[in-house]
Amino acid sequence: MERDPSPESAPLAREPNFIIAGAARSGTTAFYYCLDQHPDIFMSKPSVPESKFFVYPEEFKRGKEYLLAVRYQNIGNQKAVGEKTTHYMNCEGVPGRIFSCFPDMKFIFLLRDPVERAISNYWWSVKNGLETLPLPDAMDGEGERVARYEGKWKVIQPFSYKLRGFYLRYIREYLKFYPRRNLLFLITEEFETNPQPVLNQAFDFLGVARTTKLEFIRTNEAPRFKETDPAIIRHLSGVFHDSNQELEDFLGRKIDGWLKSPAKVSV
Repeated sequence: MERDPSPESAPLAREPNFIIAGAARSGTTAFYYCLDQHPDIFMSKPSVPESKFFVYPEEFKRGKEYLLAVRYQNIGNQKAVGEKTTHYMNCEGVPGRIFSCFPDMKFIFLLRDPVERAISNYWWSVKNGLETLPLPDAMDGEGERVARYEGKWKVIQPFSYKLRGFYLRYIREYLKFYPRRNLLFLITEEFETNPQPVLNQAFDFLGVARTTKLEFIRTNEAPRFKETDPAIIRHLSGVFHDSNQELEDFLGRKIDGWLKSPAKVSV
């Protein structure tokens, strides 16, 4: 990966220059809190709810200055300024809207095993009162339910369990506007098991000094796991097999563990 200019020579930022754009249910909140501890990184607040400025046309029409006033008014002497909005990865029209305001923006994508991501997304929808179907029925009926999305549901996408895991289709939308060097792809499982090397990639990408003086904050009080029928795991592994292979070819690397997902999924 091409490394940015030295942290010492990087200018101070007065507006956002990077976005953690996805994927949903892939450790982006923990990643946000790690970056937020770095003295040369400013993260937009609050972290919840996420901005979604580039998702809703009525918000976007308020203009760039509105976004800066609401989300970035407290920028200090940081060199990297960013936010986390996972809906930016998969919502139609977002890359073009961002480009119209910030043509030099950088993007960080955390990519999780799409099998585990789909199941975790299902349990998130259950927890938030959006899902009432059993897991097998929800997976089988996804296509029909997604086709019925209207209004805000096109953004929330509570039933897009499998669809959101076809990462490359969304990445290609960003590549219509931004060069590959503006996109950084990190693997969630590697961040969870050994955070520092993954964070170092992000620091280099953002042009800030590497540091080990960060606390890895888990956003749940304790790990929660759900036993999943192995038949569902096998089905989903088949669904994503080809797209995972295409993603590996695109990234130019193997992603260990994705093609053999466990039956016990962290949610």
